[in-house]
Amino acid sequence: MLDFRMRRIAEELAADPRAVLPEPVGGLIADDSEAAGALGDLRAHPGDDTIHRLTVLLERAGERDPAVITALRAWLTDRAARTHLPGELAVSCHLPGTGEPEAVLAEVERLVRLAGSEVVAREDTEEGSWFHTSPSAPSGPPGTTERPPLAEALESRPAGRIDPDDAVVTAALMRHLGPLLESVQGSDTAAVRLGALLVVKAGAAMAVHQLTDEQQRMLDSRPALLATPAEVLPRLGLAGTEPAYQQTAAELSIEMAKASALIAEVREELTRFADIVGSAGATAPDDDEQAPDHR
Repeated sequence: MLDFRMRRIAEELAADPRAVLPEPVGGLIADDSEAAGALGDLRAHPGDDTIHRLTVLLERAGERDPAVITALRAWLTDRAARTHLPGELAVSCHLPGTGEPEAVLAEVERLVRLAGSEVVAREDTEEGSWFHTSPSAPSGPPGTTERPPLAEALESRPAGRIDPDDAVVTAALMRHLGPLLESVQGSDTAAVRLGALLVVKAGAAMAVHQLTDEQQRMLDSRPALLATPAEVLPRLGLAGTEPAYQQTAAELSIEMAKASALIAEVREELTRFADIVGSAGATAPDDDEQAPDHR
């Protein structure tokens, strides 16, 4: 098991992920001070020789115990995998029937940007599926045919498990989900997936669910399930479960109307305050004017 000192060293090395680790010179790192980006480099390119080079650096620092080095290698590999899961985020929109699909797609793209990513490929609008990859997603060397360790790690995760990183991303998306829910309101049925976040509208009801690893794998392998929003929840085993968010279209409409009214009131108050400040400024005596003598 890693001792505290080894964890601290590794965390310090991760402080500057943009630094470039120099090439080994004679089996050793040329300059210890330039090694601050070792762990960041590992995250960007898992599978290269960064772990080996990092362990060489730590050996020079006096940590020569092979068992500790082995533990560090395993820990860094696991940490890199957990940092990148999922390396590729599936974004799918299925909007059959009525509604304004372009408005929904615009809100989906806005959420993608808020997540710090961008859409890099888009299928035909008729298919309704979007896929995007985070700019920092790991990728293997060109021409490689081996399965990436990331995919194997993803498939080995137990069923029913919600990855902590997925939960963090979902929570961040939930904070900005209001406009997307409003745009979906005009559709009879809709299914929107952003990674582990699933929004489903069937009839008057709308629900938001956090997907487990197993449910994500099912949608990855069978994306056509989203084409029938009324059936996707039962197929995923979510029918009858408590969603992260649930609301009828009528309730959502009432809340949006209340929010709009509140915004209008705030704007009116700000306008009134600005008028008062402006009037006070217009009637205030000039600095050069003599103040009245009340003696």
